Amino acid sequence: MIGVVVPLIGVVLAFLLPKVFKDDRDTGIPLCSWYSPSRNDNLTTTDYAQDEQSCSPDGGPAEGGYGFVRKEGIIFDVRGHRPSGTALLCGWYSLSRREYITTSDPRWVGSDCRSSPPELGYQFVRLEGYIYDYPRPGSHPLCSWYSPERRDNFATTDPRWTGRDCAVAKVPEEGYTFVRTEGYVEDYLKQSG
Repeated sequence: MIGVVVPLIGVVLAFLLPKVFKDDRDTGIPLCSWYSPSRNDNLTTTDYAQDEQSCSPDGGPAEGGYGFVRKEGIIFDVRGHRPSGTALLCGWYSLSRREYITTSDPRWVGSDCRSSPPELGYQFVRLEGYIYDYPRPGSHPLCSWYSPERRDNFATTDPRWTGRDCAVAKVPEEGYTFVRTEGYVEDYLKQSG
């Protein structure tokens, strides 16, 4: 009897353990950028993801005429557990400014993103996901920029904006200044197994 049960337990464990202890990076979601010419506003969000690896170019916010710009990378989905070495990335919206901001800045994020943001008029929209808080092999910086003229906050991994170092990169549009590196994202998340 033991001779039958032990191999059976081995088969069951071989099947279940990879599912219980799967790689943190399996729970990815695309971080996508959208732009509204009428509002001069950039939006970086996971809200209009098509699937686990791609953005939905036909999606985007219903109001404001936002068009798809690019996939910034893949971040960890908030519906999974928070991997170590990550920061929470959250989004807010200002109705008076008609402008979105996506950031991991601790002054905005706090412990859960639902505390009061440091700037008046912004309301919490969503938990976007978790991003690496330091570079990993194959990751790209997600950097934030601000234009006082447009009153636009903008987060991107676009190499034209980030260069080798976001803080000293020559940006392709005048009037934007570097704010901070929000964290690091991957082109895709490696699947376990």
